[in-house]
Amino acid sequence: MSNIENSKNFYSSFFHLQKMDQFQFMNEEIVFLEGNGITIELIKANPENNVYAAHFAFKVNDLKKTIDDLKNKGFYPSEGPFIVENKWKTVFYEGPDGEEFELIQVNEGKVS
Repeated sequence: MSNIENSKNFYSSFFHLQKMDQFQFMNEEIVFLEGNGITIELIKANPENNVYAAHFAFKVNDLKKTIDDLKNKGFYPSEGPFIVENKWKTVFYEGPDGEEFELIQVNEGKVS
């Protein structure tokens, strides 16, 4: 998205979501909004390469276990895993139709 503040305000008001976190990661501004049983991730477009990131994310309780389960089924990460500045853990995969999806572990407290 080109204006992350407008998008954050839209999704917050339209879907009654609250800001969960906001930070920079790999030169991208990222905002997580949560509420009503869903979590969405907004990513500000990078004007240098004219790329608009579009993917969906699944929140998991144990990222390492989920990565291992996927490896046992023949799926390997396309990027990561990473630990972002707020200590969350994340990894990216390519789905069967070329779509990108993310697994993210939101840590309550310290990183395990």
